Amino acid sequence: MVLAALHPWSQNATREARRLILSVLQSQKEPVGIHDLLKLVVEQEAQKSGASPSNADQQTLPTSSNTPEPPYPTHVIRSMKYLRSIVLPDLMRTKDVRRVYIQKELTPEEIEQRKRTVKGHRKQDTLASTTHGVWRFEFRNRPVLPKPKEEVILGEEVGVGADWSHLNRRRGRSRVLSVVRDVRWLKKLEKAREEALGESNETATVASS
Repeated sequence: MVLAALHPWSQNATREARRLILSVLQSQKEPVGIHDLLKLVVEQEAQKSGASPSNADQQTLPTSSNTPEPPYPTHVIRSMKYLRSIVLPDLMRTKDVRRVYIQKELTPEEIEQRKRTVKGHRKQDTLASTTHGVWRFEFRNRPVLPKPKEEVILGEEVGVGADWSHLNRRRGRSRVLSVVRDVRWLKKLEKAREEALGESNETATVASS
């Protein structure tokens, strides 16, 4: 009871939260910063509920009087802290999302701000660069594992692997011997076919040289 009062909000990444973040990241053509990701999530949830993002959090859930409410108490992603500390780490743990470091072009406003704020011996080198490194998140496509190839049993068409238990001992032994002879014949045929193919390739190579 005390724990419920101290933590009225879920401390785990819910299935709905995971599904929502994956849906948003899949819809983006390039990796997304965490602030832009939260903005996209809030907009998507507001569209579903029919409310605008600015007033989508007007309804509140009952909480402890000592616990401040998150910015979006009725949303699947209720706050930046929940997204940053719980949902995204869980998605990276399951390898559904990855964090990537990319170089981003500075906007004219960012360049001007850098000129005003950078001081000291690093100023010249810093101002010479028009990019800066940022962390982004992107959906991670899981590789589709190829289906295992079905093993082709040599001689299957002549009875290899068949169940002869319904036959009596004499007929069963006769059938097995017959299969063995047929398999030997198939192996000889396969060998002759490979040799003929090899000779054909050699002839084609000589003709082209």
